[in-house]
Amino acid sequence: MKTITITIQVPDGVNVAVGGAQPQQDRPFVERPAPPQPVGYCEIHDAAWKLVPAGTSKKTGKRYNSFWACSTQGCDQRPAFGPPAQPVLVDVSEDSLPF
Repeated sequence: MKTITITIQVPDGVNVAVGGAQPQQDRPFVERPAPPQPVGYCEIHDAAWKLVPAGTSKKTGKRYNSFWACSTQGCDQRPAFGPPAQPVLVDVSEDSLPF
């Protein structure tokens, strides 16, 4: 094993932690009702959204709430949160254009 010496200049008042980041504590799971059906569809596959029921992750063992996702297997697309964006109309006269 080799030992490497590293010198770092740190301003006064800055705390330096050696040994990596502090482990994050798991937050308690908060069960939420199923989200409302979204408007639209997956634009990549032209497919409807499907409701994935709440469950437990096979990979991490952590619980998750239900969510909407693309109905095409293997697609990770999900609908946007909240209501769809409203178009912004701007009145532009020819005199205000820079060209």
